[in-house]
Amino acid sequence: MLNGFFVFNEIGNLLYDKVFFEEMDDEKLEMFQSFLVALKTFIAGMKFDGSSTLRAINLGDYHVEINHILEINSELVIVTDMEDDKSANKMIPQIVEVIINNKDLFNESERTSEQFQKFDDDVNKLIRSSKKSIDEKLLDQKVDIFRSIWAQRGEISVKLREELQKNKDNLLINLGSEQNLLIKSKIFEELLEILEKLNDTANLLSYQKVAKEVKDEIKDRRIKLKYYLGRAKESLKNKDYNAGYMNFYSFSTKLKNMAKPLVQKKYYNFANVLSNKESVEFKQTVSEILIMPNNIEEYFV
Repeated sequence: MLNGFFVFNEIGNLLYDKVFFEEMDDEKLEMFQSFLVALKTFIAGMKFDGSSTLRAINLGDYHVEINHILEINSELVIVTDMEDDKSANKMIPQIVEVIINNKDLFNESERTSEQFQKFDDDVNKLIRSSKKSIDEKLLDQKVDIFRSIWAQRGEISVKLREELQKNKDNLLINLGSEQNLLIKSKIFEELLEILEKLNDTANLLSYQKVAKEVKDEIKDRRIKLKYYLGRAKESLKNKDYNAGYMNFYSFSTKLKNMAKPLVQKKYYNFANVLSNKESVEFKQTVSEILIMPNNIEEYFV
């Protein structure tokens, strides 16, 4: 039987849930809470390889399968009974289709309750059409069981809320002054975690979008840094110094806000030396560039 499914984004935050568990005792409740925390960490650390291959996990009496949805860059997590996973999993392509048909709901920074309602109605219609996958009475529940599971963990204390709010304010101050993209990305990770604990949905959605933009910029920089350094070395080996200069100059500028300022300045100065073949430092600089590490990560230490 289908027990529920979840949609997590690439950093492990829950975007949508539909759950049909019977009432849980304390032991099952605690187990499932621990599982969700582990699942979030697992998904946030996954590197999608471009395929749609399912990843499977067993959790006591439950079977869990994870499928990447490229169109929204998120993971669909299906939870079924261990002995009935095949029949319930036949619904996966249909669920994915409903999600893709409502992909704007997951990609837009601003969403309306009407959009959520339409999507939820579409999901319910799909599930009702396959009654063998779920107990009908569970579909008609008035209470959102999944959110009640989290509610049963207890509201955070006033003291903890104040501490989280203080940490949030400090992180926002740090974000405003920090220029290094790698450090900013780490600050965003901490900030999103705090906003989730504070249940600050509005800011969470807003900062998720900015955090993703920073991560995308870092990914793009890494690719370009590797490319420009490789091209610069190849050009210098072939004594094509003009091409060597242009590529190494691009490399040095892409290091800005990625490497430490002194490191970026060092290689920026190397590029300036390459622009003047008559410089007394020219040959030595070429030699040093040719033995520079190819591993881009070494320039961020």
